[in-house]
Amino acid sequence: MQNPAQRSLWKVYLAFLAPMVLSNFLQSMSGTLNSIYIGQLLGTHALAAVSGMFPIVFFFIALVIGLGAGAGVLIGQAWGAREPGMVKAIAGATLLLGVIIGVVAAVLGSVFARQALVGLGTPADVLEDAVAYARVMMWIMPLLLVFVLFTQLLRGVSDTVSPLLALLVSASAGLLLTPALIRGWLGLPVMGIQSAAIAGVVGNAMAMAFLAWRLLRRQHVLAPDRALFAAMRLDMSILGKVLRIGLPTGLQMVVISLSELVILSLVNQHGSQGHGGLRRGDADRQLRAVPGAVDRHYGVDPRGASHWCRTPGAHRADPAHRVADQCRADRWPGGAGLPAVPLAFGAVHH
Repeated sequence: MQNPAQRSLWKVYLAFLAPMVLSNFLQSMSGTLNSIYIGQLLGTHALAAVSGMFPIVFFFIALVIGLGAGAGVLIGQAWGAREPGMVKAIAGATLLLGVIIGVVAAVLGSVFARQALVGLGTPADVLEDAVAYARVMMWIMPLLLVFVLFTQLLRGVSDTVSPLLALLVSASAGLLLTPALIRGWLGLPVMGIQSAAIAGVVGNAMAMAFLAWRLLRRQHVLAPDRALFAAMRLDMSILGKVLRIGLPTGLQMVVISLSELVILSLVNQHGSQGHGGLRRGDADRQLRAVPGAVDRHYGVDPRGASHWCRTPGAHRADPAHRVADQCRADRWPGGAGLPAVPLAFGAVHH
């Protein structure tokens, strides 16, 4: 039978993990429904044109995931040590580097979109649509990368609810706007294949505005106030630590994105029909993989590991031993228990 301390750890563990699981499911569902919209309303050729850009976008997202991983660990340490100024300094430096990566991606991606898609062997019958979609996606890259990065930083201070609510805003706006722009409902212009990209940027902008409002209203340590903007400078001492911690995670994600590019180039040899089939298969796989994705993305991802570092920052380590004992007692398989151990370090700090 579990003692009261173990039961309290379970409550904290689930309170932290449940919003992350829901975020993962919501993101997968949103991507799947957008694929359905494009495939059903615009056809397989449009679906093939859109899918050609996904591995390239994921490559840049992989870079900021590495940044967020390293920054989340450092933010967890600073938050545990009750140093809000250092939390803002780490967040500001990381966000500015994320903006720079996004701007570079936007410029290079929009200029070399055609060459990149041709190099991947994009079928000729969907190349023009793919290039048009790619250029829109690359221009919205700064906003997308900052949104992804900022939600990671919030988890470093145990806030998993704000990212979930922001993703709900973004996904809802995208799911409503995509078919409206495809069909031209309510007097909106008919945007065709670019509908999903435009709906995405509107959704991300609304989500960022919602986050700013929510965090400022709650006087959150990562609220976009004057102190955070003042901290947005390239502090190389901070960024060196961020990169040293986050580089392994970033490289892992980059390797995954490169493997997607290789698969895409092979599938492109079979024409746009094979390309569209790959996209449909990916959408189905995303939904089927949601339970396992919890371990892959949250069990070993430093977005959870930031909690591991919080209690050392506050010079407390006892909760980790309690969680480790509980993991052994419950015989949690593989990585299923890994999110709980980092959580225990952060659970005692408020």
